Amino acid sequence: MKIKIGALIALLCAVVGFAGCGNTQEPSNDSDASTDSDTDGDSDTDSDTDSDTDTDSDTDSDTDSDTDSDTDSDTDTDINGECIDNGDCTLVTGGTCELIPYNPGGWWTCIYPPDSPTTVPSPNPLSDNCTTSLDCPGLDCDCYLVQELYVGFIHPHNECFCDECDDDSDCSTPAEQQCIPAGAWGFQKDTCVDVGCKVNSDCTYSTGGVCMPYFDSICSSLDPSPLISKGCHYDGDPCAEPGDCPTSLDMCAPSVGETGFTCQSWACPG
Repeated sequence: MKIKIGALIALLCAVVGFAGCGNTQEPSNDSDASTDSDTDGDSDTDSDTDSDTDTDSDTDSDTDSDTDSDTDSDTDTDINGECIDNGDCTLVTGGTCELIPYNPGGWWTCIYPPDSPTTVPSPNPLSDNCTTSLDCPGLDCDCYLVQELYVGFIHPHNECFCDECDDDSDCSTPAEQQCIPAGAWGFQKDTCVDVGCKVNSDCTYSTGGVCMPYFDSICSSLDPSPLISKGCHYDGDPCAEPGDCPTSLDMCAPSVGETGFTCQSWACPG
């Protein structure tokens, strides 16, 4: 007789209360354990690595620095005179370099502030014609201490000087005189001066004509020397200034007929 093991165990449990008896139901071998853990791997971890690293930094390489290479240095060869700019006019504070006359071919010269009028008698009061400007006629006149030149010495005295002109047309003979502004060549007031020329174009006797001033460097111990006049200097002239002459007793001045500058003896006034 064949007895199933399961039935035997159940019988023993019923008779003797065999330990371990209980639910004898065999476990289900249903493989569906309902443990669906949603294994969908989509964890929404968007792996888009676009970090927007746009490298367009607009490195404009335009090197236009506006370095204008215009080298026009105004090398006008018609410049002639004793100065080029104010830096050359340092004899007295406030000197300026100006063109006289203010026309092409004029002469560049230093203009300094005129001296202040005097208010006291000179060292030679008997020779004074004024003590203060109140003694002078006209509103444009003032009293100045002047150094009058004589042979071998200077005789200081007071004298009235008045503005004579604003331009050449105010002079008595405009064609032969030039209005020299106060402060130029030692003049205290605007003064009409007899001249042999005014600008370079007046000098046509020979080549390289330059209308230039000349001074009393022989009879005067003043520095700068007083202006005598203006004349034409040409290429090939033996001198342009006193230092070009053989001796200190020679004056460099226009020759007779204004045909150029020559070294010549000069008779001092007085």
